[in-house]
Parts: sequence; structure tokens; C-alpha cells
Amino acid sequence: MSLARSNDPVIQCFRLMIPGSILVLAAIGLSGFVAISGGIPAQTWAKEVLSYVLLATLPAVGIDAGRTILPRTLNRYIAILGVVCAIGFAVDWLDRRGVSGLSFGRFILATTVLPALCFAYALASADRGYRAFWWLIVAALVAAILLVTGTRSNLVLVFGLVGVIGLRRGSGIHPVRLVMYIAGMTVALATLVPFLASHLISDPAFLDGRITQAMAVAHGEASSDQSYLARQHSYEVAHTAWQEHPWLGVGPGGILGSDAPWLVLAKFGLIGAMALSMFGACLCVSIRRARQISGPQPIYAASRGWALILIALTPFGPWTEDKGISLAVALLVTAVVAQATSDDRVLPSERAAIACQNGNAT
Repeated sequence: MSLARSNDPVIQCFRLMIPGSILVLAAIGLSGFVAISGGIPAQTWAKEVLSYVLLATLPAVGIDAGRTILPRTLNRYIAILGVVCAIGFAVDWLDRRGVSGLSFGRFILATTVLPALCFAYALASADRGYRAFWWLIVAALVAAILLVTGTRSNLVLVFGLVGVIGLRRGSGIHPVRLVMYIAGMTVALATLVPFLASHLISDPAFLDGRITQAMAVAHGEASSDQSYLARQHSYEVAHTAWQEHPWLGVGPGGILGSDAPWLVLAKFGLIGAMALSMFGACLCVSIRRARQISGPQPIYAASRGWALILIALTPFGPWTEDKGISLAVALLVTAVVAQATSDDRVLPSERAAIACQNGNAT
């Protein structure tokens, strides 16, 4: 499939992704010169930029896959992949902190952004009838698995609830119905989190300790929280590195182990950060154009919820460094294309007419 030559109106919506991806790949190439000139081994640089290369290239795979996969089949993939990746994150996180009750460690990609997309999509897909029940089970299960780790940054999932609100049918969950869903999920979480903790965590006092530390930070006693102090140190290191090299950064591999939003600027500088921002803007515009063809669908409410989760997650660390971000974006694009090209929603002639109107408007 050639994204540049396709006459499909839905595919044309994503042509803007071409310059966006080129900008990211150019910034990655430039970072290679910066890294090598700074004495960073080429192997280290390549390892650090691999996720960004995939971020720039995998959406094209998602566009192609979305033309052939059925939306109902994709629903199963999103649910299964989200739950499995949430389990992978929990197992890896608990194992690295020495409190895992399991006999094994990492077994799959440990990512939070992909389960967050699944959580938002499950909420947006919930509707009256049996489908609401099963999708709410998926959302509650993903949330419980992430929260059982005691990682306070996972509390940003609550912002996904705001993003999926919609007053019109198909555009999201009505606020009144969402309140009922939240009540049900709260009961489910109160049951699932202790159950999972009893099977996944070897230290019974671990979760209580995490809650106590969070309360201490909230009351201004940050010196008692080692996680907070480590994050504060990461902020200082990454911010200092960016101030010393504001335009090009120090290169990927120049700062290791940092967990701060300044890390992207420290690695790629303002030029690289602007390229990533343009890529994100191109993605948002492409999805918006596809929505004008397919009309309101759960995937668009899910994308709003996921975007709010990512924004809320930013102070806790650079989510672009998450190894699952490229897979999550590809999955999002696949779902958008699958919904927009579904034969039982919009006739090809109607899609072509809307696409012409969009072209004239732009």
C-alpha cells in the first residue's frame, strides 16, 4: 500500500503523517551526529532511538492493517493486548522492587501507555446491554492490575473518564451513565486490587507503605519518600543537561536512568522536541479528518481519553520513552482506519464527497 498514491478517501486523511514521520526520522538522524560527536557509542544511541524509529514508521503499518481487519476483531485484540501488557508491567515493576510473589520476572513488553489506551477504549465502548458489562470488566481489570503495583502515576487513569464523556450517542458515554459505571467499577476495584495483591505481592505491607508515602508527600513531607527524591533528582539532571545544550541536546544515550519530562529535551533538544510535537499534531489532524468521514465512533472518544491520560502523565516522566508508545499509536491508527472504512457505516460515494469537502476546506 502506498500512502502517498492511494485514492481511498480514508487513507488520504493520513497523508499528513508522511511529513510528520519524515521530521521525526530527520531529528533521529541529527541526534546520531550529536551523540557520536559527544562520545556516545553508536550501539547505545541505536538502542535509545529504536522506539522513536518505530513511532515514526509503525502508523503506516496500522493504516494498511486497518483496511483489512474488522472492527469487532480489532476489539478483541485491543482488550487482550491491553490486559496482557498491564500484567507485564505489573510483573516487571514488582519484580524490580523485590516484592513480587511470582517465580518469574519480565515476560512481555512492560508498558503503561498501551494499557491506558485499552482502558480508555473499553470505557468508550461501554454501552447499554451486555457489551457494557464486558467492556467495563476489561476497564476495571486493566485499572486494578496497574493500581496493584502501588505506582501513584497510574492514578492518572481517572483523566480517561473525563475524555470519554459525550452527550450524543456514539460520541462517548453520557455523564449520568458514566457516574453509574464509575460506581460499579469502584466496587470491582475494591474487590480486584486486594485479590491481585494477595497473589502478586510477597510483602503484605507493601501497598500500605506506598499509600503512607503518598500521603506524606501530599502533606509536604517529601523527604520521607525515596521515589519522590529520585524523581526530583532526575528533573534536575535532565533540566541541567538541556540548559547546557538547548537546541540539539546531548544526544540519546547521554543521560541514562532519568525519569523526567525534561529528558526528551535533554536528548533531542528543542529541534527534536518540535519534530515530535509536529508528528503529534499531524496524527491529531489525521484522526480528526477520518472522524468527519466515519462520524462519531468509540475510538474517537477513546483517543480523547487517552490523550488526557498522557497529558496528566507528563509530569511523572516522558511517556514518549515508553517502549509501548509506538505500538499504541499503531493500534490507535488501525482502529481509526478500521472504523472509517467499515462498509456497514458509510458508502464509498459518501466518503468521497466528504473527502472532497475536506480538501476544499483545507
